[in-house]
Amino acid sequence: MRRFRDLLNLTGREREGLVQAAKMAVAAVGAWLVAREFYEPQSFIAPYAAVFMIGGTVFRSLKDAALQVFTVTLGVVLAFGVVMLVPYGPAALGVAVFVGMVIGAWHRLGSSGIWVGVVALLMIAYGTADDPSYLVSRVGESVLGAVIGVVVNVLVFPPMRLREGDQAVETAAGEIVDLLRRIASGLREEGWDLDGAREWHRESVALDRAVREADDAIGRGRESTWYNPRVLLRGRRPEPGNAVLNTLYDIAEQARHLTKVLVASADPDDTAPLTGPAFDRPFADVLDELATEIDRIRENPSDCDVDHDALRETLRRVRELRSALARQAPWPDHLPPEDWSAHAALVLAAERIVLALLNT
Repeated sequence: MRRFRDLLNLTGREREGLVQAAKMAVAAVGAWLVAREFYEPQSFIAPYAAVFMIGGTVFRSLKDAALQVFTVTLGVVLAFGVVMLVPYGPAALGVAVFVGMVIGAWHRLGSSGIWVGVVALLMIAYGTADDPSYLVSRVGESVLGAVIGVVVNVLVFPPMRLREGDQAVETAAGEIVDLLRRIASGLREEGWDLDGAREWHRESVALDRAVREADDAIGRGRESTWYNPRVLLRGRRPEPGNAVLNTLYDIAEQARHLTKVLVASADPDDTAPLTGPAFDRPFADVLDELATEIDRIRENPSDCDVDHDALRETLRRVRELRSALARQAPWPDHLPPEDWSAHAALVLAAERIVLALLNT
């Protein structure tokens, strides 16, 4: 009973893993049984080909099926050609493996390329490479297994991975929100220092990786809908678009610039001046407001409805903050305050974050 409850509590990814394993078993048995009827009792190529069609999306299984049949065909043709040209068995085996691996390294064959040399090796090792009818049968087995694998993958719970894109966007947006709020909290404390700024910068550098992972996940989710019959039955659900990804990329870049300025400002060996508490506290409020708007993306990645009025007000406040600092008087020798360069860089980064959100 406990094991049954554990199965019910599996995550979506774990359940998908079990389903995929079951589909592989069904495809392997089905391909083996059918191949026994048409080819030979000890067929191995058909179930092998069937299993390798199950692992990915419907589109990926169709692509893999074509590659699988192509590589097996190349392997048997190579084996036949080599034994015709090289009569000595060991030499023929070495030549076939060498040439097969060179051909298999072609990037368009991907991970299936290794099977060119492996299939050639097996055909020569079995002593059947000079039998055209046997070689044709092995290609037929490959086609049969690939077809059965694709059919099982298409008809039995074909993978749909749109939720992965949502989760990855939620994660990336959440990391940005957390970082901005930590920076805001730190800026309100007069004791923030170089070590803290460096930690913020390390986290900002990691944001780019999180956004790239979201981009990849959305791409995988979009691919999972291609030729997928579940889309016809359930309809296509909304998914995060390019606008959301571009916004996250822009925000991550500006967060990185912002933290670099704070590191330089806190570093006594750097020429950048200190920002100062008179700037830090109002700027911290701006960062909190930006975090609140970015949090809307995390809450609804597929239809992020940011508050444009609030963002325009934030933009006005950022620019007013810059203007107020510029109006500070008197200026020694009619020059801007010594901390103006750091202020300007931080305000510019905040402005660009606002504009990125407004363009979402």
